[in-house]
Amino acid sequence: MNFDTMTSEERKTCLDNITVTHPKFVEAFLFIKRHHGNYRPTKKGNCKFLIGITGAGKSFPLEKYAARFPKETEVGKDIRRVVYVSLPPRSGMKAVAVAILLELGILAKESWSYPKLLKLAIFHLKEQKVELLILDEFQSCVEGLTNLRAWEGADLVKEILDKARCQVLCAGLEDASDARDVNPQLGRRNRAMLRLTPYSWTNKEDRLYFAAAMKEVDPLLPFKKRAGLDKGELLHGIHVGSGGHFGLAMDILKGTSEDAIDDGESLMITMPHLYRFYRGWKDVEDDLNPFKGDPDIVRARVEEDRHASSGRSKDAPPAVSSRRSSQASRKKKPGRIPRSRMKFGRQRSDAA
Repeated sequence: MNFDTMTSEERKTCLDNITVTHPKFVEAFLFIKRHHGNYRPTKKGNCKFLIGITGAGKSFPLEKYAARFPKETEVGKDIRRVVYVSLPPRSGMKAVAVAILLELGILAKESWSYPKLLKLAIFHLKEQKVELLILDEFQSCVEGLTNLRAWEGADLVKEILDKARCQVLCAGLEDASDARDVNPQLGRRNRAMLRLTPYSWTNKEDRLYFAAAMKEVDPLLPFKKRAGLDKGELLHGIHVGSGGHFGLAMDILKGTSEDAIDDGESLMITMPHLYRFYRGWKDVEDDLNPFKGDPDIVRARVEEDRHASSGRSKDAPPAVSSRRSSQASRKKKPGRIPRSRMKFGRQRSDAA
């Protein structure tokens, strides 16, 4: 590709089209595919969870998988085999139902009653022969100081599983999985959960996979020369800065590339470009910038700060990569769940 003839905006657009099928992407993609493959129109659906920190790379395989199933038309009716819904922040149950309806091409308003919205969503999921419903950013409708929101979010999913009879995949941060723990009705319908973990630097195989992914990205960046992202200090710094998460690594590379393009004369991204971008992106001093000092020392500092602030395990993502670490580790209060629901939960527990 001749970048000399392209405008700055065209070169930046190239960044949005970069696709790399690294092992974590393949793992998530196959997890989605298997769940979809278990769909049977004659039985009630099941639910799975795809969990990971912000930047772990959850949404990309979800969007890519959904894109394989564009809208069809049968006898004048719209057919959507797979529906991808990205939930807005702090979604109430009405907002979730409205978001689902909008992706189904149905106009709806939050001013309508929740039973009406849920009934409409279930009707159109069946009418459009939806086999897999993907609810991304699912933590948006279940996170809170009490478990009540998680119970309600689980109840909505359970209704869809039972009545629309489609598979449901809930994706999001760690809080998203609270729904299956709080509500026994969903808990027994949950088949599996995939947690997207980072590529480890100390594990040789993981480090090689991460380097191979960076090597694949390098020629796709809109520059005349390759930067050598899969080698030496560049690779080490990118791994530390991203915590080993490919999605965060791409955030760093795309942001740095945009800055380098704005420089006008850059033939490739360099360590100074990465240093300046990371400093502004994370708002950190040089002792926590992996593109300034020794990445091993920065990694150790990040680990120390993370353990001091959260007391989490060594395998958890680094603090610089997880802006919700304190929220994820926070204990929720029991909250008030309607008596009828609590009674059902006790009955389920006794029966078990």
